Amino acid sequence: MVKIYSISTIRKKVREYGKKIHAPSHLLSVRASSDGFGTPHIEIDENGYNYVVSERGEEFERRQTKVYQTAWSGRRRYPYA
Repeated sequence: MVKIYSISTIRKKVREYGKKIHAPSHLLSVRASSDGFGTPHIEIDENGYNYVVSERGEEFERRQTKVYQTAWSGRRRYPYA
C-alpha cells in the first residue's frame, strides 16, 4: 500500500525540492482548494492525489495518481499557478 501524504507534507517537500534547484518561492505554491480562477490545486482522498483545474465552479481537468511526485507534474503547463 502506498503512503498518502498530507497537503502540508507535500508543501514542505515542494519547498525542499525548490531550494535544491534555486526556484523562486512564489512558484512553489501548492493549493488545496480552488481559487475560482483556474489555478490548479491538489485534492487528497483515499484513492490518492487529484490534480484539479477548475474555474468559476466548472472543472476542466482532473488527473489522479497514487504517487505524490506526479500530482503536481502538470504544473509545467501553468507556470504562474
